[in-house]
Amino acid sequence: MNVTDGGEEQIVKMQTRAGTAFFMAPEVINRNYTKACDMWSAGVMLYIMLCGYPPFYGESDAEILEAVLEGIYDFDDEVWDEVSEEAKDMIRGMLTDEKHRLSPKDVLNHPWMKKYRDKCTDV
Repeated sequence: MNVTDGGEEQIVKMQTRAGTAFFMAPEVINRNYTKACDMWSAGVMLYIMLCGYPPFYGESDAEILEAVLEGIYDFDDEVWDEVSEEAKDMIRGMLTDEKHRLSPKDVLNHPWMKKYRDKCTDV
């Protein structure tokens, strides 16, 4: 959350841990996050939409949360052979450290998104 203090914008960190384990960003698990966590969740959803399964998994919520904290996922399954490198690049930009994560504006201007966004505006 951004708060203006005398004309200066400050970033306020949130601390409530809420959500489904599959979609929680590492910083949410650690209870110290900003609105950037939403882009992580969107990246998880995109990953699932493109391959049919989540990037982080486990037999229990605890195992899933541990996998999210490790942050290791891959595009090794053959289903990813049909997915463009641009799409994978966008996912990498969303499922990364909060400081380097794509913003909503970055996602809208990403080459993979622009390719399809421009097609939709032609209709």
